[in-house]
Amino acid sequence: MDLAIYCHMLHKLGKVKLPVVDVVRLSRGRHEFVFDDQDGIIRSLEVQYANSEEANLLAAQKSLKQIMRTRLEGSHERSRRR
Repeated sequence: MDLAIYCHMLHKLGKVKLPVVDVVRLSRGRHEFVFDDQDGIIRSLEVQYANSEEANLLAAQKSLKQIMRTRLEGSHERSRRR
């Protein structure tokens, strides 16, 4: 999903031509994005994105959200036991 957001952002900025053709909702809140990639540039963007600051930032945000979720679930369980 993060790569899809990155590709869409580059398209909106006019850096690449990657219009979204379709979005399919998968299980557990996941989505699959289909781009019109006639030039086959998504493969190169995958590598570029994996090494980008944006990818590192999003990974850190996901980690923090997971930590918060885990801590909140733990505090809810402790309050139920009381």
